[in-house]
Amino acid sequence: MVTVMLFFISSALMAQNSHVKLMLGFKNVEEDMLRIEKQIDRIKPVFKDAKLNDLFDQYTIYSIEMAYPASRFPHMHRYYIVECNDALLLNGINTDFAGTIPYAELMPEPQLLYTPNDFGVNCGSGQARDLELIRAKEAWDITHGDPNVVIGVTDQGFNPLINELSGKIDTVRGIVTAYPNHGTIVASIIAAKTDNSAGSAAIGFNCRLDLGIYGAGRYGDAKMLEMSKRGRRVLNASWQYDCNEDNNYSTQRFRVAQWVYNEIYENGTTSCFGAGNGRNVDCWSNGVVYPGSLDHNISVSSVGSMIPYKQKSWWTGLTDSIYWNLKDVHENVVGAFDTIITMHQKECHNHNSRVDIVAPGYTVTGIDANNNIICEGAYGTSFASPLVAGTCGLMLSTQPCLTPYQMEYILKNTAHNIYNIPENMQYIGKLGAGRLDAGAAVSMAHQYDCNSIYTTTMNIKGIEINTKCIPAMALNGIKPQLTPIVENGIGPYIYKWESDPIDNDVILDDYTIENPTVISSIAPHRLHLRLTVYDKSQIQKVASKNIQIDLISTPTYDFAMRDSYMDMMNEPNTQKQLDSREWSIWNSPDIWNRQHKDGIETHENAEYYLSDSNFVYVRVRNVGCVATPATAKLRIYWTKASTGENWDADWTTANYTNTQTARTFPAGREITTIPINIPVLQPGETIVLSHGWRPVKPKDYDSQATSTDVCLLARIEESPTAPFGMTFPEAIPMNVTPIVRNNNNAITKNMSIVDLNPLNKVNGHHVLVANVDRFEEAFDFQLVNEQVINPHFSGDLSQIIEIEIKLGILFDRWVKAGAIGTYTKINTETKSVTFSGNNLIEMKNILLYGEEKVGVLILFRHKENTHSDIPHTIHFRQYKTKDEKKEIYGNITFVISETEAKQNKQQPGIANEILKDDYYSIYPNAASNNIAVQYLGNKGSNIAITIRDISGKVLITNDFKTVSQYQITNFDVSNLTSGVYVINIFDDNGTTHNYKFIKK
Repeated sequence: MVTVMLFFISSALMAQNSHVKLMLGFKNVEEDMLRIEKQIDRIKPVFKDAKLNDLFDQYTIYSIEMAYPASRFPHMHRYYIVECNDALLLNGINTDFAGTIPYAELMPEPQLLYTPNDFGVNCGSGQARDLELIRAKEAWDITHGDPNVVIGVTDQGFNPLINELSGKIDTVRGIVTAYPNHGTIVASIIAAKTDNSAGSAAIGFNCRLDLGIYGAGRYGDAKMLEMSKRGRRVLNASWQYDCNEDNNYSTQRFRVAQWVYNEIYENGTTSCFGAGNGRNVDCWSNGVVYPGSLDHNISVSSVGSMIPYKQKSWWTGLTDSIYWNLKDVHENVVGAFDTIITMHQKECHNHNSRVDIVAPGYTVTGIDANNNIICEGAYGTSFASPLVAGTCGLMLSTQPCLTPYQMEYILKNTAHNIYNIPENMQYIGKLGAGRLDAGAAVSMAHQYDCNSIYTTTMNIKGIEINTKCIPAMALNGIKPQLTPIVENGIGPYIYKWESDPIDNDVILDDYTIENPTVISSIAPHRLHLRLTVYDKSQIQKVASKNIQIDLISTPTYDFAMRDSYMDMMNEPNTQKQLDSREWSIWNSPDIWNRQHKDGIETHENAEYYLSDSNFVYVRVRNVGCVATPATAKLRIYWTKASTGENWDADWTTANYTNTQTARTFPAGREITTIPINIPVLQPGETIVLSHGWRPVKPKDYDSQATSTDVCLLARIEESPTAPFGMTFPEAIPMNVTPIVRNNNNAITKNMSIVDLNPLNKVNGHHVLVANVDRFEEAFDFQLVNEQVINPHFSGDLSQIIEIEIKLGILFDRWVKAGAIGTYTKINTETKSVTFSGNNLIEMKNILLYGEEKVGVLILFRHKENTHSDIPHTIHFRQYKTKDEKKEIYGNITFVISETEAKQNKQQPGIANEILKDDYYSIYPNAASNNIAVQYLGNKGSNIAITIRDISGKVLITNDFKTVSQYQITNFDVSNLTSGVYVINIFDDNGTTHNYKFIKK
């Protein structure tokens, strides 16, 4: 019965090919396709090009729709699926309209990874041998699964009405077809009713299902992206649409598909695929199957699960007993590669370097579309993959903070080694990490620390580019060279640069190196590439980024300071259009603060000293084709950290009155009272300029504040009069955000570092919320973890911290408006709301009067006996309540680090640390009883030394005296309490050197 049913499914699938589906990628679909007209029996697309209309009119068009409407990337919205009556339409497009539609391919039909099996056994005690092999019961001892974990399954059909799926389905996407058997079995393996005295147990137990029904193969991609965008953390796809034998997946078709699965991964979703069944349609057993073999997808092949190793069993149709379906053996029929058993041709599922893991796939138990149990009769990697997907559901049920990479890491690190079996040795490196061990995987997940430094998500922050000038245009001959900015990986890296199929106009000298150079370009000179980086971690990390830069083809200079590494240096900034998640323009890498003049390019919070001890650094580039003028100036400003700043008063004359003391202090000033001259920069040249400054003491603003939270602004003035060289002129007054967004000559950094320290459990940051407009306005405020924005990023902030926002007078306004929002708890006495770390704080409809600024205090509390190896990023955002587009009005970013906490725990390392520059050496740090200051200069000097606490109070003094090279001055610090102190060294040239040290 099973064999006949599956035969008719295959026949029906073949009969459905009366219509042809094409994938088309338009150069500029908004301009080229005017509209789509619906007629009685067809669809008529209307194009701007009359000849293109004539071509389409020759064919019957049944449908035309966007291929990936769920994608957040605008360039993915230019791909369309066209269903027509003849593939000859494709020839006409490729022959005559490649300029308008540069990407055009026939969409392959999906091929279900199901191999009919003529053999079944009594379900009895043997029906769960697949689950026994992967140690499902051990996994269920830890969790029975969470109904809130919904696993997405894409297939050509399901029967959602059978009893074994009743109550287990969250969503059905699409119309149920007449041939739902394959998908029903797959779904039942993942999450059929379990522990209900009927049917069979499912690995996912109490997890539920999102069923997606699709037509041709690319519809499966689109359906998976749709599920991922809906928040499904695990997907299963037991289908394919292509394969090859040489592992060459760099064709245009796979480039487009890879974009889809990159996005699915970045949505925080783990995708599991069958690896192929070794038939001729799967390029035989060494074939590489797509899309399962693309980056970020878990490709699952199979092993036997029925017969103990080396026990002979009868195989129907043969004259002797042979070895078959042995537990953990990859070949179903050992040695089945000759003509004697052609009916079982190549009894071996796919094996190749792209396989990630294996699971039982020759005799799997499931439920068919008629609610009948298939007793060990499901045969194919179609049914190995759902065992892995269901295990992932259990892992998330017990540890929801796991990322896709951490899921892969755990699956592979707990997989059972099968390469020591002699029959598997010929497949070493082609069966992934080994056989799935659900018990071990769920156990490891249950106790896994999502803050582990070993599984931080590798990320490409963007690129550096030396010039935007096209090759042969720059007067000094320089050409654009690309440099990736990669974090959280282990080098040396492998790089892969790929051209976008639609609108890349450049050629690189090498597509496999770190720093490729653009060697040629044609109009309109757009560089549009996808960069993929592979690292050398034990379980390899993979990251990708979409890079799109418009090069310059005119002989002009171009000053540029970047808002982020994804700022493509267009004016206005287009990074948000390139990727909606790349919204942050307030944390420029080209401006940073250092507490000492050390030249290090890592931002430090401004710290209060009595002397001019902080230094702002600014990076200035010329990305144009000719040298810059000698008249340009750089100005640098600071203002108190705020969600809104007006140009220019908030940066030049602003003050803030402390409501506790009624005293007024500066809240913004220009740092460069005399602007810095920018020297002439040749094409591609970069310079870093710096200037000292002195911030305000944090407790002047609020007695509980422990950090000086400021925003820095840098402006290049190309001329002394308005518009100062700005492409988009400034107005006064004007919100500074559009100035920064619209001009490469203005950047800002609005970021604070929160140092968690076991000795100081609370870190307080006093910031301003502001309405920079003239009229009153209602605003929404959010405190959001970076993992909410980028779900594939690792970390669990709730394990280590609690955050409280003291709103002051804004609390009463919020309550009066209904206290609408999302929060952990509120406190009416302290007028505060609390954030646990992983959820979202949102306070809606808070009124701010015109040009009003109100101080709020954000307190970061370190939880007892907790620790995180990785930093965490929190954004404090402000939106206009009535803004339907929800454009960010203002933002302050906090980077939460336990650097000081770790240093205090690692006393041996700190005791040997030396503070050293060209002038002085100070040691040990941290100090117990004594600290030494050694002079390193070679001319001798007259110096005076003081030691102050962090508030600036002088504790120890040493009057001016003459010191020679290498002379040491010792100070007794045994009477100082534990904490951070500052040594000030004054010389007779008027120079001051400042050094921080820790007293244990």
